[in-house]
Amino acid sequence: MDSNQVEQRIAQLLAEYTQRIIAEVKSELTDRVMRALAGGTVEHRAPTAAKAAPSSGGAKRTRVALSDDVKAEVLFYIRENPDQTIGKLVKGLGDKVPEKLIRKAVVALKASGEIKQEGERRGTTYKVARKA
Repeated sequence: MDSNQVEQRIAQLLAEYTQRIIAEVKSELTDRVMRALAGGTVEHRAPTAAKAAPSSGGAKRTRVALSDDVKAEVLFYIRENPDQTIGKLVKGLGDKVPEKLIRKAVVALKASGEIKQEGERRGTTYKVARKA
């Protein structure tokens, strides 16, 4: 093989690999959108062993699922202790619930209308929304 043929083969392999990556990303996004529209949970799907990217050797990130128990715990704490900041929630619940889950629970509770936010940025506090 001369250098021109090698370059053409490399270009061909790169194009095929790129197309496979695009197809995998489209498939993953389609699955996530369909699950979200169906009301299901959207979770990260790890690549299969055949398609896995090479390991960088670094620490692995783990995803922690938000359960109804965690949301209930955060809601109960806010109900008992109104006008809480995220920092105060973490101090009050930190031994039971990780900070990341507390933050996720606050976002979910705010989106569902169970709690309301007052203030902005560092002055943000949360309290239970009054039901009419």
